[in-house]
Amino acid sequence: MKLLSVCIGTLCSVCGISQHPCSISKSASGGIVPGVHMDVPGTNVYDVRYVHLDLELERSSNAVAGTVSTTAMALQPLNQYIVELHSNLSISNVSINGQGVPYQRNGNVVTATLPNSIPQGQTFMASITYAGTPPNGGFFNGLSNGSSPSWGNQVTWSLSQPYSARDWWPVKQSLTDKIDSCRIWISTSNQNKAGSNGLLESITPLSNNRHRYEWVHRHPIDYYLLSVSVSTYVEYAITAYPVNSPPVYILNYIYDNPGTLPNFQADIDETVDMMEEFSELFGPYPFADEKYGHCMAPFSGGMEHQTMTTQGFFNRDLTAHELGHQWFGDHVTCSYWREIWLNEGFASYSEYLFREQIQNGNALGWMNATHTNVMSSPDGSVNVPDTTDVSRMFSGRLTYDKGAAILHTLRSIINNDSLFFSGLRLYLQTYGGSTASVPQFKALMENHSGLNFSDFFQEWYYGEGFPTFGIEYLHLNDTLWLSVSQTTSVPTSVPFFHVPLELRVQRPSGDTVVRMNLTQPTSTAIVPCTGSLTGLVIDPNQWLINQDGSITMNGSLSMTEWKNALQPYPNPTTDRLWLTGLEENLPYTILDASGRARQKGLWNTAQGITTKTLSSGVYFLQIHGQGSPILFIKQ
Repeated sequence: MKLLSVCIGTLCSVCGISQHPCSISKSASGGIVPGVHMDVPGTNVYDVRYVHLDLELERSSNAVAGTVSTTAMALQPLNQYIVELHSNLSISNVSINGQGVPYQRNGNVVTATLPNSIPQGQTFMASITYAGTPPNGGFFNGLSNGSSPSWGNQVTWSLSQPYSARDWWPVKQSLTDKIDSCRIWISTSNQNKAGSNGLLESITPLSNNRHRYEWVHRHPIDYYLLSVSVSTYVEYAITAYPVNSPPVYILNYIYDNPGTLPNFQADIDETVDMMEEFSELFGPYPFADEKYGHCMAPFSGGMEHQTMTTQGFFNRDLTAHELGHQWFGDHVTCSYWREIWLNEGFASYSEYLFREQIQNGNALGWMNATHTNVMSSPDGSVNVPDTTDVSRMFSGRLTYDKGAAILHTLRSIINNDSLFFSGLRLYLQTYGGSTASVPQFKALMENHSGLNFSDFFQEWYYGEGFPTFGIEYLHLNDTLWLSVSQTTSVPTSVPFFHVPLELRVQRPSGDTVVRMNLTQPTSTAIVPCTGSLTGLVIDPNQWLINQDGSITMNGSLSMTEWKNALQPYPNPTTDRLWLTGLEENLPYTILDASGRARQKGLWNTAQGITTKTLSSGVYFLQIHGQGSPILFIKQ
């Protein structure tokens, strides 16, 4: 992790490899975290419904004091109430339903003994009053204090992901038990502003030149997404107007340094375009009845706090990433940290999607750089094998970049943008306000698309590495003969990637993109190609993480690879396809470019195969017992 410690923004000054600033901030402390949170026994016997944080904070230090009240329902008869709170924070009182109760502390675990058992299904309220100074600095400390090296402003801010909410409030750290709603009150000096989740209900004057910011959030929220940020901010508000969606108020708390807002205003304003674009792609912004916004804090990255992201700076990719999280990570949260691809991979892909939609967005350049970073090492799975190694969990190369790239590959396999994005919207509708797992996402997309994604998930998500493609070709008599071979970087994990591969056939008369479904280590195709051939480009639209092997002309291809191959004619065809030398009554299937069966029948030498009902495009004819599918084009 030494290299990451010097990475500022998006480029590492030592290794020269692009690093995502969100990944940098979350992994820069690095390594396996001592005493990292695992499920704490005794916290799974109650369901959190509501929390009220009433805290005192200042921008001058990360000391915290206050009372946190949790309303929960017993899932079985309850004799103890167990939460986590950092051992640096001293407790002065624990009460259940207003009655003080004894408690014990074992490291960061607080166990309160109840005077009477709470029956299953009964709701209760637990309150803990505490004060102290948690550890300061680094991502794995949940409440930090520091000054911006660029602007000089001092800030106290929270950043709890994945296991550090306990550093600043007594919490049940469970991904699958979302808090139904919350209130966060922050008392601070009058010169400060305090940002948090949801709507600002009131700023209540207090004695001694203090006031209290009273925020309320009425949507389900995971424990690590609650946030506080205190500094001498100025407010800058803008509004987005998504099509067929409610307007979204965007509230920004910016350093009160007079140069900060002018420096970032154009980048902040682009949040409007992002909100409008993502609302169309993903469905309405989930928290439109409250707000979206940003609080600045002095760290090199961002954190997707629900309805009010914390960011150290503003640029297009970082802002798009954190906004994308409001759908993927906040509205729907991964059920397990090992499956954080459902949060970070999808948010990273949001960066690409926004670039794809804006003029001169350089989306292909973004994806090419992403692929380059992934291939800087030959191995690594998107699935996280060890969630105690938090730097691995937030790996920029695997969780962020490979995670985004394989989602792009899934889009290519579906080969229908309307179907792909409606599947994402259905996923968000189905699991919104809750959590989801990778198997649940897989099943939903399979049911929605009618495709089988077992190979995709086994090879790209659980598996390691990437393919290298080599091409042999022969252009002869207006026909292009192609032979595509594949090797993989970690053959012990994935010996072969079942993928559709696009090749751009370059000609003076105009380029053509040929799509081949690769089902074996060497795949062949015959493509009509009139005129001269000037070049071949592998994967021109960057659908696949892959390295280009050799592209060579082989004059013997037509005699070796295809000497026994069936030749469909005419190709391209309009209404009927014929073949020579084929046995009568063999079953055939016509597949579209995405691999879906479009037509089935029996070969008849007198009638051929009708193609009248097929729309224009590239198809594959699979004859039972006759080897690889045969490519043909319907005009």
